[in-house]
Amino acid sequence: MKETAAMTTKWMISGLLAVIGLAGCGDHTARAKPSDYQLEQVVVVMRHGVRMQTDSEMLARETGHAWPSSTVHDGELTAHGAEGVASQMKWMLDQWRKAGLPLEDGCPERQVLAWSSPTARARNTGEAAVDAMFPGCGFHTYHSSRPKDPVMKGQKAVGMPLDEAKVAVELHQVAGGSLDALAERHRDDVERLRKAVCQPEACQFLDQPWGAQAKGNKVRFEGPLKYAGNMAETIRLQYSEGLPLDQVAFGNVRNAHDVTALMGLQTLRYALGNDLPEVARHGGSALMGLLTHALQTAHVTESDPLGRPLVLFFGHDTNISQLRTMMGFGWQLPGYPRNDIPPAGALVFERYHDRPRDREMVRVSFQARSLDQWRQLAPLSDADPLLVSEWRFAGCEDTEVGVLCPLSDVLSRMTAQQNEALQAPDDYFTQQVERNASAK
Repeated sequence: MKETAAMTTKWMISGLLAVIGLAGCGDHTARAKPSDYQLEQVVVVMRHGVRMQTDSEMLARETGHAWPSSTVHDGELTAHGAEGVASQMKWMLDQWRKAGLPLEDGCPERQVLAWSSPTARARNTGEAAVDAMFPGCGFHTYHSSRPKDPVMKGQKAVGMPLDEAKVAVELHQVAGGSLDALAERHRDDVERLRKAVCQPEACQFLDQPWGAQAKGNKVRFEGPLKYAGNMAETIRLQYSEGLPLDQVAFGNVRNAHDVTALMGLQTLRYALGNDLPEVARHGGSALMGLLTHALQTAHVTESDPLGRPLVLFFGHDTNISQLRTMMGFGWQLPGYPRNDIPPAGALVFERYHDRPRDREMVRVSFQARSLDQWRQLAPLSDADPLLVSEWRFAGCEDTEVGVLCPLSDVLSRMTAQQNEALQAPDDYFTQQVERNASAK
């Protein structure tokens, strides 16, 4: 892209501004009224809610500690996670309805598309969300039952390998030269993690040489990056789950700030993996194609439901990381590392019709709970809303409904890095589709 996309981070404030963003000084002498903009469609890609750690055996083996267990299996959505998703999505729907999203009262099933990754935690996140948004309606989410989902699990489904030469160049750029120099710059991150979770003589992987290389359809890591990201994410999940502090990083975390301080290697692993343009294109092009199609589709059919007023995809941080990389959209939510994707973090596209100028505009934002909002599960409100970052680039405008960008410009930036050979099959929503079981 010729221009670098920028973003604005802010707390949403009360009243209508809490619904759709903080207004700023626009380019026009008279600022437009909220009624000048009709919210026509909302498209969301959401990470699953708080889950259990994914590999208890590895964590115990590498650190010498038995990590706290749960009533759910490794990798599954917790009850706390489901509750947080439910309350968050109910609140978000209320904001969209107040903003004028054209959903019928009651049970507008034909106006909503709810689709998930086939992974259990994503399926259960979707079910918790729609149960809360439309109580008593019996709505369900759906997922692809193909052996390899080409959209929500795109990186694993793609038959072609990564271009190793491109990945090597991109890794060199991110590392600022050699991995050895990068390791030296992150020595403090390694030692903080060692002190927090490692028994004496354990965590030998932290002392191994750093390695990152494209192999097949993903980047493989050696040394500290091999397991450190998983450990840091588990600590974040423990805190977000509301575990007693003596169980979070074995009592070595006192507050949210301490959690964030342990996430440096996880952030770096993303920068050297899913945030690489070649990796993002490889895994995210099919989902990006569906999003761009949704934002410009008005006619709804059984085989093409993407024009519905509310389109929800429930997936993984991997999905959002790849999408934001392809778009060039970065954020810095208060209390989190740069470009972090917390549980139930949502990439939100709100399409508005600008009535006075008869044109389509889009507000793109990333929204998530803070660490303490997750830990406490206090109700979201105008006084305690989600954290929000808005996408902004040349040509976007500050309005009373947030930062709006011309639809054509948004689409061109979304498609600029897309691999046209890696798109969803035409029958994706009609063939090999399975209904998710209720989360209850």
